[in-house]
Amino acid sequence: MRLHHIAVNCSDLEHSIRFYTQGLSTGRVYRWNAPPLVSDAAFIELDGGGWIELFDGGHATGRPPDAAGISHIALAVADVAAATERLAAVGGNVVDGPATRTLHGDPPAEATMAFVIGPDGETIELYRNEAFGAY
Repeated sequence: MRLHHIAVNCSDLEHSIRFYTQGLSTGRVYRWNAPPLVSDAAFIELDGGGWIELFDGGHATGRPPDAAGISHIALAVADVAAATERLAAVGGNVVDGPATRTLHGDPPAEATMAFVIGPDGETIELYRNEAFGAY
């Protein structure tokens, strides 16, 4: 099993597409719609697999963009500090980190993470943990 995508309701779809593609140096953008339910949406491809799905105005869920939903989007990155800087440069609000913390599990592991608020109030966790064989 693997994560396929995380959906975000957007107040400005074009701004969100620029934010993710420029801030995270992501891959291709697949624009789509499915009237009457979805008027405008996009999939943003992530390196290593997975997608971020963006909806213009939250049409896919019928909820307003500020409705309760996703806690955060966790993205594995090779360099947490560099990714944090890129998101900040395109308008992201860094609220925590980058910092290396101990995950208190069995066995304990070190993880580096930062939290950035995106253009629609979504929390993005930038994450690196080498203990589990992948960043």
